[in-house]
Amino acid sequence: MDYKIIENFLDKEEFLNIQQQLMVPEFDFPWYFRHHMNREDNHYFRHVFYGDHMSMSRGFDSIVRPILKKLNCIAPITVKANLTIAQEKAFQSEFHIDKHFECKTAIFYVNTNNGYTLIDEKEKIKVHCEANKILIFNSNIKHAMVSQTDEPRRIVININYL
Repeated sequence: MDYKIIENFLDKEEFLNIQQQLMVPEFDFPWYFRHHMNREDNHYFRHVFYGDHMSMSRGFDSIVRPILKKLNCIAPITVKANLTIAQEKAFQSEFHIDKHFECKTAIFYVNTNNGYTLIDEKEKIKVHCEANKILIFNSNIKHAMVSQTDEPRRIVININYL
């Protein structure tokens, strides 16, 4: 299976800027409630940075551009941040594919927690949530999110790109 994990993806200053904007209450970052990620999983909060061939957020330049630059992204397709709230028992989203055409998917972990990403429905490779780490894989690989129980929030930035 074709996937890559890069720890300490961004330089410290760029990473701390992103983490601060998404996690520090004084920045008052806008999160939007969603009932579920797929059909039957739990609720979460989302923020769309990019879609429909355009920036959709004031945070696109300061939060997303450094990641896209480091990915050598030719063209973003969709970029969103997902925030899950800790519960007593972890829950797993359905295995899914973000896009049904050939592109790359990247999951950038904003904070460290005991949640993780499962990639490949058969092999179920576990990628732990560690701040400033990125997981990159082909968009045709199914993946699922497993929520955290130890930290109040799990924040990732999900990028589909060429």
